[in-house]
Amino acid sequence: MGSASSSNIVLLSLIQRQEETIKDLESANKEKDKTILHLESSNKDKDEIIKEQEQTILSLQSRIAELGVRLHSGNSSLPPSRDMGSPRSPRKAAEPRSSGGRKAGGQKGREGKTRLFEKADKVQTIEVGRCTCGRSLLKTKAKKVECRHVVEIVLSPIEITEYRAETKECPECSCTVSAPFPKGVENPINFGLNIKVLILYLRIVLFTPYKKIEQFLQDFYGLEISPATIEKTISTASKALDPYDEEIRRYLLASPILHADETGCRVLGKRWWLHCLSTPYLTYYWVHKSRGAKAMDAMGILPYYMGILVHDFWAPYAKYKCYHAYCNAHLIRELQGIYDVFKHYRPLF
Repeated sequence: MGSASSSNIVLLSLIQRQEETIKDLESANKEKDKTILHLESSNKDKDEIIKEQEQTILSLQSRIAELGVRLHSGNSSLPPSRDMGSPRSPRKAAEPRSSGGRKAGGQKGREGKTRLFEKADKVQTIEVGRCTCGRSLLKTKAKKVECRHVVEIVLSPIEITEYRAETKECPECSCTVSAPFPKGVENPINFGLNIKVLILYLRIVLFTPYKKIEQFLQDFYGLEISPATIEKTISTASKALDPYDEEIRRYLLASPILHADETGCRVLGKRWWLHCLSTPYLTYYWVHKSRGAKAMDAMGILPYYMGILVHDFWAPYAKYKCYHAYCNAHLIRELQGIYDVFKHYRPLF
C-alpha cells in the first residue's frame, strides 16, 4: 500500500506540471494570436501605403515624361545632344535679306579697282611683233604696258643642308677636338623649322590625321616622315610652350572676370572633356577624362581664383570660393523653360 500511494502522488505531481505547462502554452498562443492580428493589420496598412506610393510613382513618371518632352536645349541647360526624341520648339525663320532691287556683283558705272601685288617673282613681257598693216614693231618703244598677275603655288624641291663637323688633332698636345653640331642637328637626319611648322599647322590647326600628314608630305615633297616623328614634333612644341602656359595661368588668375565652360570630345575613341577658361583676350583649354571638379582642380586655376566666375548651371562650379554669375544665355533658356512647361500667362522674353 505504501508504494502504491507514493506512485500516485508522483503521478498527480506530473499531471499538475503538465496542466501548468498547457496553461502556459495556451497563454503564449493567445499572445501569438494577438501578434498575428496586429501584424495582419499592419500589413494591410502597409499594402495601402504601397498602393498610394505606386500611384504617386506612376504620376511622377508621367510628369517626368511630360517635362522631358517639353524641355530641350532651347529652354534649359540640356545639351543639344539630349534633344533626340524631344524636338526643340520651332524657331522663327530668318527673314530673307532685302536685295534693294540691285543685282548681285559689281554695279553698273562702278570703277573697278584690282589690287596687284607690289612685286612679282618672275616677269614675262608679251611683245607686239607686227602691226596689222604688216610693219615690224620689234624696235618700237611701247606706248603703254598693262599688267596682270597669275598667282601660283610653286612646288619647289626640298632643300637639304649637309653639316660637316670636323675632328682635328692638335699638333702641340695630340688632343683630339671635334666641332659641335648646331642646335637642332642632333640626329643623322633632322627636319628643319619650316617642315615642323607645316606639321604643326596640319595637325593642330586643321586637325589632319597622322596618316594624311604622312601622305601629304610624301606626295608634295617626297619626304618619308613616320607618325612617331610627327608625334615627337608635336610633343617638343608642346613643351616649348610651357612658359607661355604658365603666363596665361597668371593672367587668368589676376583677371576680374572669367568665363568657364566644358564640352565633350573624343580622345583615342573615348569620351573626354574639353574645359575652357577665357577672357576677351586669353583662352585656356584643358582636356581631361572628368567633366567635374576633378578636372577643374587639375587645371590649377579655379581653386585659387577670387574674381567673378561666369558659368552655366553645372554643379561643380559652385564649389569654388569665388564670386559666381550665371550666363545670361542659360538664364534666358531656363526662363523660357518655365514658360514652356508651366504655361505662364505670357512669355518672359
